[in-house]
Amino acid sequence: MPSMRFRFLLIVFLLSGLFAGVDGQWLNGWTHRVQITIDNNQVAGLSNLSNFPVLINVSDGDLRNVTNNGMVENINGDDFRFTSSDMTTLLDFEIESYDESTGTLIAWVKVPVLDYNDDTNLFLYFGNSSASDYPNPENTWSSNYVGVWHLHDDFDDATSLSLNGINNGSSDIIGKIADGQSFSEVGPDYIDLSNPAALNFGAGNWTLSSWITTTANGQRNIFSNGGDNANGIRYVMALGENGLDGMATITVDDNTSAPPKYQAQAEVPSLPSNDGAWHHVSAVRTGSTIRIYVDGIEEDLNNNLPVGYDLSGTSQRNAYIGVGVSQPTG
Repeated sequence: MPSMRFRFLLIVFLLSGLFAGVDGQWLNGWTHRVQITIDNNQVAGLSNLSNFPVLINVSDGDLRNVTNNGMVENINGDDFRFTSSDMTTLLDFEIESYDESTGTLIAWVKVPVLDYNDDTNLFLYFGNSSASDYPNPENTWSSNYVGVWHLHDDFDDATSLSLNGINNGSSDIIGKIADGQSFSEVGPDYIDLSNPAALNFGAGNWTLSSWITTTANGQRNIFSNGGDNANGIRYVMALGENGLDGMATITVDDNTSAPPKYQAQAEVPSLPSNDGAWHHVSAVRTGSTIRIYVDGIEEDLNNNLPVGYDLSGTSQRNAYIGVGVSQPTG
């Protein structure tokens, strides 16, 4: 299933816990490690998850670098390593943010097996003055991820597809996890992702997800691909598209079907999504159904997509984060 993340912050799947020293085997060359235990009660579903990118968000004085009286040798955290429970098998990971003065580390770790029934243990190593930056952080994200935009200090895609964006006016803010971006309708502000074929999803299943916050009324688009006024496919995840402030909506249009567009919308949101708080909004296409979720609650679905409904045609406009499909010409 192609999956896309757009961040006005990161999606928080799991939180790490239990910093503790342990005995046993050791990763050669490293002087310090801590155990991280993922509570199985935080894992949804009734089966184990494979190669799952887990968010690790920890802050500890020992994780400051040595010039700040910590135990991390490199100012950029290049000596961080994660292993599985055997304490020596290296795991793929991506550091999103590291503050060497406070010991705050935000990283995504691909866990081979995330157990739904028992706690999962990982180990974080640090303290190796000879270590270099761990290669290939994009391996953290499997081929099922079309794009992952953290929006922390840059507009790059974290996956191997490198669908990097160009900023047009948005500004850096403190986000849900690490940094995010603030978008104003004046201008308007947006991040331009150009028009890559990978974002035209065809007849397959897909998911769009983002953390958002706003106090404004009216339409506020989260992610869009394609446009309203020319041939080609489009889809847009937005707030307030049909005039109901705070309503989350997913709209898809293959430009050939009658009626031309299909929507699922949170007509009565469980929580108001324009209240200044952070909310997790997701849109999901599965077969003939599209769904919209707010804070993990399914708000609406539309199961009227025709058999073989196809979004593989050409988008006549670029893909954008934070702006409407009918605004920039791209």
